[in-house]
Amino acid sequence: MGIIEEVLHRVRKPARYVGGEFGSVAKPEAQVRVALVYPDLYEIGMSYLGLRILYFLINSMDFAAAERVFMPDADMVSLLKEKGMPLFSLETKSPLRDFDMVSFSLLYELNYTNVLKILELGGIPIRREERKVQDPIIGAGGPNVINPEPMSEFFDFFFFGDGELFFPGALEIFRKIRNRRERIEALKEIKGVYVPDPSRRKRAKVGYYFVEGVKVEKAIVRNLDDFPFPEKAVLPHVESVFDRQGWEISRGCPQKCRFCQATQFYSPFRARSLSEIANGVIRSLRNTGYEEVSFSSLSTADFPHFHLLLKTLYPEFKKWAISVSLPSLRPSILQDLQLLSIIADLRKTSFTIVPEAGAERLRRVINKATTGEEIIKAAEVAFSLGWRRLKFYFMIGLPTEKEEDLRGIASLLEEVSRLGREKLGARPLLVASISNFVPMPWTPFQWEGFGDMNSLAQKQRFILSLIRRHRNIRINFHDLHQSLLEAFLARGDFRAGEVLEEVRRRGGMLEAWREHFDFSLWQEAFSKTGISPEDFTSPFPLPEPLPWDHMEAGPLKEYLLLERKRALEGERTPSCLELYCGRCKGCIYWKVARKRFSPKIELRESLPQRKEEGRFLYRIYYTKKGIARFLSQTELLKTMERIFRRTATPLSFSRGFHPKPRISLGPALPIGVEGEKEIMELETVQRLEEGFLQRWNSSSIDGLIFLSLEEIEQKGIPHLKYAIYRAPAEEREKIEKLGFEVKEKDKEIEFIHHLKTPSPHRRARERGMEIKIRRTGLEFEFHP
Repeated sequence: MGIIEEVLHRVRKPARYVGGEFGSVAKPEAQVRVALVYPDLYEIGMSYLGLRILYFLINSMDFAAAERVFMPDADMVSLLKEKGMPLFSLETKSPLRDFDMVSFSLLYELNYTNVLKILELGGIPIRREERKVQDPIIGAGGPNVINPEPMSEFFDFFFFGDGELFFPGALEIFRKIRNRRERIEALKEIKGVYVPDPSRRKRAKVGYYFVEGVKVEKAIVRNLDDFPFPEKAVLPHVESVFDRQGWEISRGCPQKCRFCQATQFYSPFRARSLSEIANGVIRSLRNTGYEEVSFSSLSTADFPHFHLLLKTLYPEFKKWAISVSLPSLRPSILQDLQLLSIIADLRKTSFTIVPEAGAERLRRVINKATTGEEIIKAAEVAFSLGWRRLKFYFMIGLPTEKEEDLRGIASLLEEVSRLGREKLGARPLLVASISNFVPMPWTPFQWEGFGDMNSLAQKQRFILSLIRRHRNIRINFHDLHQSLLEAFLARGDFRAGEVLEEVRRRGGMLEAWREHFDFSLWQEAFSKTGISPEDFTSPFPLPEPLPWDHMEAGPLKEYLLLERKRALEGERTPSCLELYCGRCKGCIYWKVARKRFSPKIELRESLPQRKEEGRFLYRIYYTKKGIARFLSQTELLKTMERIFRRTATPLSFSRGFHPKPRISLGPALPIGVEGEKEIMELETVQRLEEGFLQRWNSSSIDGLIFLSLEEIEQKGIPHLKYAIYRAPAEEREKIEKLGFEVKEKDKEIEFIHHLKTPSPHRRARERGMEIKIRRTGLEFEFHP
């Protein structure tokens, strides 16, 4: 890896940048190369299912290649600048500027400064008009394209809708046309593509700008089964935020929560067929070795026959202690004892309830079809099945909110706490995340303003005052300044981009992370540009066109106005599953026939059998070199477990709520240091044959090679006493200064470290020294 390797030794988490993960694809000779960029850290981006879908879609095309790029952390940003290195892709370490297309996923407003930083680090002009013929074409997709104007000065094009419909046609254009300007012109012919044109901007009477004479209709996949969800996955080296086998079961949401922009962007509601999901999940588990499955959807509770799906897969999951994680569910489905019993029996993951508001009156305003009784009943069922930790999500600052609604949050949590104590005999842990309402484009509340900052801060203090005496209830508030900026960027016109540029010039990046967020940079940028947050966070007048009107998300504007009226009157609107489309006619999709779902599953796939024949203990020797040496001990252990699962190794699991495979690793190596003969021990329920070594190696990553396998009588790792190291001869003086006795060995030096004393690297670090060593073996105090 050359100079890249030199940089990796100086960053906190080098595994973010090495690539070579199991499942990754490298096609350096492809005719058309696309950089798929997620503008946040690796562990965030690797959790995004949209990236997975597009990565394998593009790489399935013979002439095209997709490679991944993420926002580097602050330490890596500094080193890239110090070394004069451009930001690079993970698959081939290619500079970002060398790709034909650089495609960003826009999901969160506070990642916008990262977009500009990534372009800067990639050596690509930030503004669209500054790019030359040799520069890649810069595009974006994702939910935030619902209002592209704040980023319209930085992107050559936006794609609005489902990416499966964009990339096949777009990459054919790139294969046939090499001229940059002609490529962009040709992209305009694809449904959902928006190429910003400053001449179309018009000033509204109230001061902001809108786009005139342009209508961009969202491109949607009508039948998700036409684009099967990828059964392969890139398994991250670093534990991702959602480190599990995610599987999209539906897209869109039939519920009509009036604050929710995701419902509008992903509309209409579409679901995959039961048999395709069930068989695909099984195949994917065999391919990846994941130990947990998440059924991904905006509203899993509304997926047709979800109970049948889970009941069908339950015996397969039970074989290998595979747990099920469900996204936040409506309390109505959480009352289902049979469903939750299955989830609890597999393995208890988080239990999340989303009331959004503390009182039923306000839940009717936002069209949240949940009652207080349903919430309490859901919590009661959870406690009866052994859950001791529950999560809740609320919002404050909602339209028509009153003090009684804030009191309702505290009262609801107190009632659940009392119930938990009755059912469990101890106080449960309740964690409530409370966000600040942001009026988003293409929702019935798009005309409302963001709340007054002082008022919101007062509401936060008020809720804390009501909860403070309950030590088992934890409240997490979203930062008010971050929420203000989310509103500013979500609702802005092209001038919001001027503020973003000023923040970037002042060093702003990673704004979604509290340790990096600096609101003073934004204040300086507002002052410099003469733009105020209130320009876009204040209420918008009803008759005026809005900055995002040209992006046709789906709902009709007159329908949104009607929904706003119903909200202010506290009137509930039935979901899409309750109300016939021909009667509603609230969106442009009302004529699309709704797919009928068969309540039958033909399960053709299965996981390998895992028959328990006893308990067998094995010692395994392996190397930790190449890419593998940059994994931490925790990351290595997770990698090992998934290798064993992929190869149907008959693992033995611990007992209890969270069964874990019985795997023990030898003493940890510092990140970046090679190990030539490391030790691990593994317990299985069947005897292993030598053929398993070949299986493991064929399913491993670079540098992690299994050398030998032997059955043993008792565990030996607790009895390890010495580690043997080697180093280049020129390191002799340093090693001797660290207190080790050195001897020559094969033109190198060798020394022994007693494991109960400080390690060589710790001694070197305490003396401010850098040493180049590798571990060549481990020795037992006695051979067990």
